[in-house]
Amino acid sequence: MVFSTRVVLLACAGAVFLSAALQAQTPGSLRGQVLDPSGAAVPKAAVTVTGPNDVVKVAETGNDGSYSIAGLAPGKYTVRISAAGFSLLEKTDIDMPGGRPLTFDARLAVATDRQEVTVSDTQKVELDPSKNAGALVLKEGDLDVLSDDPDDLQADLLALAGPSAGPNGGQIFIDGFSNGQLPPKESIREIRINSNPFSTEFDTPGRGRVEIFTKPGSDKFHGTANINYSDWLFNARNPYGSNKPFSDTKNLQANLGGPLTKKASFFLEFNRRQQREASLINAQVLDPGTFLPIQEAYGIVAPNTRTSFSPRIDYQLTANITLQGRYNRNQIESDNNGIGGTNLPSTASTTHNTNQNLQLTETWVLNTKTINETHFQYSRNRNHSTGVDPELNIAVNGAFTSGSNFPLQYTNNDSYELQNYTSIAHGAQFLKFGARIRGVDNNNYSTSNFPGRFNFTSILAYSVMQQGIAQKLPLSQIIANG
Repeated sequence: MVFSTRVVLLACAGAVFLSAALQAQTPGSLRGQVLDPSGAAVPKAAVTVTGPNDVVKVAETGNDGSYSIAGLAPGKYTVRISAAGFSLLEKTDIDMPGGRPLTFDARLAVATDRQEVTVSDTQKVELDPSKNAGALVLKEGDLDVLSDDPDDLQADLLALAGPSAGPNGGQIFIDGFSNGQLPPKESIREIRINSNPFSTEFDTPGRGRVEIFTKPGSDKFHGTANINYSDWLFNARNPYGSNKPFSDTKNLQANLGGPLTKKASFFLEFNRRQQREASLINAQVLDPGTFLPIQEAYGIVAPNTRTSFSPRIDYQLTANITLQGRYNRNQIESDNNGIGGTNLPSTASTTHNTNQNLQLTETWVLNTKTINETHFQYSRNRNHSTGVDPELNIAVNGAFTSGSNFPLQYTNNDSYELQNYTSIAHGAQFLKFGARIRGVDNNNYSTSNFPGRFNFTSILAYSVMQQGIAQKLPLSQIIANG
């Protein structure tokens, strides 16, 4: 009996140990429910379980927030639960028993938005006066939107500059020179408007100031050419005119730049604009036979031509001295000026204007902190106007005006300008000092109203006068001498 009892006890102990071993090797499972802070279920939350031997298993919660992952061997596991709008939940060292399920419920926290603002201690207030809020700098593509016509271009720039501080309107500076002739757009490198308005190197505040810098030459040849032609063929006749006068516009622009030697380069600009525009005359005149008023309405062509030529040469004299020379010639010729409306063709005048500029600049780099600049400019302007029919000027109120009223008038202007400036960078300070000398020689001549002018109140008064009836006299007579 004793032998039999021992055998039974050993058999029972072996069965217990065998059952425990088998249970330890049987895979378990993980299940649970994911809830939000209020206790509501969180559907479509991702549950990731990682464990021994790099085992990774993934599940997704259902509509009730529940999940279940089977086939997990006994061991230590890490559970990560993530869902949109909630913070990541991570639980480590979860002991997974073998052969039976383990429950792990989770409650997620709502994620909070995180915004970061980085403030750099290298950002400083910009003290350069040329970068003030009212400054405008136009370069490269910005210039393309401006007009190719020099007159329209100048009007656009002055409009962008706004009203000036003085009574003479906006100022235009070309390469640092005042009273310069506006160059063709193709030769412009950069335009600064209202830059550094209180700089002492200018004699007036900078509001309404336009600074233009022209293009230098380069070490490679390059050039462009542009031709525009507009014909009158598709234009309609003015409904108030009895004819359709010929009119057209021709524009030619060309430039060429490149090296001359190893130390010299050039840039050459040519521009020619020819316009023939129609002016409408709508006036009342007297029939020479009956002395009765008749209406005349017809168009007449007023041609004008503008030609500009501008070469520039840059030369590296030494390693520290650079020389620059620029010449600009601008010529304008126009006929039939002043006609139109009640002004008859005899009131027309012919105008011939020639403007020439010579600019010389020397830039000397004395050292790494000091620069000296010398500028010289000579300008020669000749403006001549001649009356087509310098006869007695007759003005009839509301009817017509005849006679150009002046044989000749002109303005000849010669100006000189010499500048010298020195710029020194000293630590945090920047010093600039210098001097400018200007000289102007101006000659004017005018014969305006030398032939005399008669003014009549109406076409009836003029008709009576033409018939020799003394009761109707001119309202006034004006004549000038000198």
